[in-house]
Amino acid sequence: QTTNQVGARMKSMVFLGLLLLGLASTAPTSNDDEHLVITQEFFPEEFKYYEGKNDIVKIVVPLNNLNFEDDSSENSNNNNSTDTFLFFVELDDKGDKTLYVRKHDVTSKLLENGRDAVSPPDDSQLAYFAAKDGLYSYNYQSNKAEKYGAVEDDLIGIEMGNISQGIYVLTADKHVYKVTEDGTKKVKIDDIKNPEQIVLDFSNNLFYVDSEKKIYVANEGGVKKIEGLPANPTKVTLIRPPFVVEEGIPVIVDKQSYLIYPNGTSEYTDIDINVDITAYSMEAALVQYYAYDKKIYEYNVLTILLGDLLEELKKYLDDKKNEIQSIATRSRSEFLNKV
Repeated sequence: QTTNQVGARMKSMVFLGLLLLGLASTAPTSNDDEHLVITQEFFPEEFKYYEGKNDIVKIVVPLNNLNFEDDSSENSNNNNSTDTFLFFVELDDKGDKTLYVRKHDVTSKLLENGRDAVSPPDDSQLAYFAAKDGLYSYNYQSNKAEKYGAVEDDLIGIEMGNISQGIYVLTADKHVYKVTEDGTKKVKIDDIKNPEQIVLDFSNNLFYVDSEKKIYVANEGGVKKIEGLPANPTKVTLIRPPFVVEEGIPVIVDKQSYLIYPNGTSEYTDIDINVDITAYSMEAALVQYYAYDKKIYEYNVLTILLGDLLEELKKYLDDKKNEIQSIATRSRSEFLNKV
């Protein structure tokens, strides 16, 4: 694939992901039909999946057998929302976070002071959690979080590819470590300075935001600053990409959404966000989740396209039907075989 082809696919998928927030009443602020502005009207009651007591600041949809027990194209689409398995984190008024799991429409508290979750994109039922007192793993049979390895740092972030490649953890004192050997070995990545957020793409490029809200990417070639983004932003949010995207991730810089790539470049997506979306989850591609106003909303592309709702949105997606159909008929393993 050429760089242009990869960029086009990435933009199409992230555009599609954010577009799912739109209602039929979308009103672009310019004459350019490709420009989308997301407002509070884009969160209809029909799409509400869960309502919490506090702001939801993280949503994680596992890409392994917690959600994909049979890697057929039918099951990998995960069209039945009652079967969707996800983790999420709530932030209370005191600044404390709590990790929850939701499966078969039942929500359970997993971990006090749980900050983040991740699962390897493979055929396991593994998941790992970053918490104030270290690293935890998920026990599917008991539906509980269990202490994992010897890591006891105050963790605020966690990322991973395949389990054989290790787990990346971000500490509250702004260091990134690579954890291997069943959680018993921890090595600091010295090249990463003052990180506050981390996200790993599906080609093992580790993107991070530093304390000055500048974005970098770290890989085998070293550390590179991402260019072309607005200067001096007040808020930056890195987002885990859809699993159909091999390289690069989405990022929200203040109210504008961009795509950033491991070669250090960036691209504006023509999508502006005028509401406070507190969490994004587009990993599963065709079924996506967003948190707004203490609620999680679910957007199923195929349901929207095949149903009677959002007729104007269907027209808006018309030129992306081939991409959507391709994703819907291919299995998860086809996209993840390079991870």
